[in-house]
Amino acid sequence: MKADSLVGAWRLCSFEYKAEGGRCFAPLGNEPQGLLIYDRSGYMSGMMAKRDRPLLSTNDLSRIPENEKAAISDGFIAYSGRYEVDGDKVIHNVEVSFVPNWAGTPLDRFCQFEGKKLVLKTPPTNFNGREYEGYVTWERL
Repeated sequence: MKADSLVGAWRLCSFEYKAEGGRCFAPLGNEPQGLLIYDRSGYMSGMMAKRDRPLLSTNDLSRIPENEKAAISDGFIAYSGRYEVDGDKVIHNVEVSFVPNWAGTPLDRFCQFEGKKLVLKTPPTNFNGREYEGYVTWERL
């Protein structure tokens, strides 16, 4: 795969985790929102969110109640940084992230193209003692 095949903007279609045996779940619900952008300069930025996150009681970011901060962070993922292509995978070298632990780490995503869609598969991830693989499907804009 060439990096040029990723360059552009992508809209999130679906995000689900699948385990052996067929068990799966959609951590951001059945209609998640998201954008993924790959630039020719070698940088990427992506974000995904549940569609039904609650609105805040204020627009003053310094006065958001703690319980509202927790509620809006549930169901939100975002990070950006440099990317590189290695065979059939893209490596996101995270520089800034909503999840602080990801900053400074590479996140491998295995790529598969299906027409105008791009499916990014994660390596196995542990949730509650069970291994899942994430499948994030994007449509080119």
